[in-house]
Amino acid sequence: MLDEHVPGFKQRGRGLSAGQTLTAIASCQLAGGDHLVSLDRRRADTAGQELQPVPTPASTTAAGLAKRLRTTPSQQRVS
Repeated sequence: MLDEHVPGFKQRGRGLSAGQTLTAIASCQLAGGDHLVSLDRRRADTAGQELQPVPTPASTTAAGLAKRLRTTPSQQRVS
C-alpha cells in the first residue's frame, strides 16, 4: 500500500520496494540503530537477517533512495 504513494522509487527484480526499504530502516532503528551505517552492521549479521521482516539494504542504497524523497526547494541540498 505504501509503495503506491512514494514517488521516485523503482523496484527492480532483485531490489526492495519503497515500503520494504522503510520497513528495514524502521526495524533497524527499533533495534537501536541510530545511523545509516547501522544497516551495514545488520546486513553483516547473517543469522539475524533470517529474523528480519524484510532484507536489509546497504547503507549507501538507503542513502541514495532517501535523497530521492526531497521534493520541495527547501528540502534540496545546497552545494
